[in-house]
Amino acid sequence: MVGVALLLLRLSVAGALVAATTLVAMPWAVPPILLIAVAVILGILTRAGAVCGVIVAMLIGAEVGGALAVSAWLHGLASLALSMTGAGGYSIDARLFGRTVLTLE
Repeated sequence: MVGVALLLLRLSVAGALVAATTLVAMPWAVPPILLIAVAVILGILTRAGAVCGVIVAMLIGAEVGGALAVSAWLHGLASLALSMTGAGGYSIDARLFGRTVLTLE
């Protein structure tokens, strides 16, 4: 079930990145943001993509200000959580690098 939860978190972060492209005043920034979103959905280099998502959320939040900034920063927190946990079992990263199970005793 953890893999499914991380898949949902990846979809949430990618959706927030795609939604953020409507707020970006710089049209040249849209294709890289969409590329990051696709990589996060597929689970390719998820931790790096999630860190980029944090940076994008912070920059967009600083650009738009107000209530939209708070929303962008909260999505940045979700990206931060994804960067700390990783992609999960249902990802290309898990296929390439293997699944890692941590047990706390």
